[in-house]
Amino acid sequence: MSLLLGSWEPVYDDLYKDSMDPVEKDMLFRQMLPGNRDVLFLGTAKANQDSIAFKPEEQHLRYFAGGMFLLSGWLFSRPDHEYLERKTNTSVHLRL
Repeated sequence: MSLLLGSWEPVYDDLYKDSMDPVEKDMLFRQMLPGNRDVLFLGTAKANQDSIAFKPEEQHLRYFAGGMFLLSGWLFSRPDHEYLERKTNTSVHLRL
């Protein structure tokens, strides 16, 4: 929405930024891959009032994570998200 509205309505910017900090902190993990490739995968987290339960399982939506991080890096001037795009673009890494 931020891209479509040109950041005219800042609530969408804030929603994305507030939701992605926990994703970076609690949902990214490394798997053991041949050649010790440095690739991050997006897992599943379930939150309750007291804690966050993380499950390092793969799902089909993980392939969208790289594009999401790249787009947010451009939109919100976040070089850390551009870095995460290179690490989470799993469809490219796994085909190599």
